[in-house]
Amino acid sequence: MKFDLLKNHSALTSQEGMKNLIVVYMVILGISQFFYGSISVRYGRRPAIVTGFFISIIGLLLSGCSENNIFMIFTILLFTIYLSLVFVLQRE
Repeated sequence: MKFDLLKNHSALTSQEGMKNLIVVYMVILGISQFFYGSISVRYGRRPAIVTGFFISIIGLLLSGCSENNIFMIFTILLFTIYLSLVFVLQRE
């Protein structure tokens, strides 16, 4: 992922900042699987995949425009929500 590129951002130069980002990344990855699981069970795989791809597109487009640390972290969290879709669909 972009963790090596994030070292260039001023708020994430410390090891503690990077560790906190990884913890938040893993928490969001775990929590968002419940939403994708519910969507895929109730409506099928297709709506879950389409929803995930739209979230991914928004996150990637916004990450290209990020100029400050908070916005970069927000876009990484959006992309993390998309990545949890992969884990949900593997189990079905």
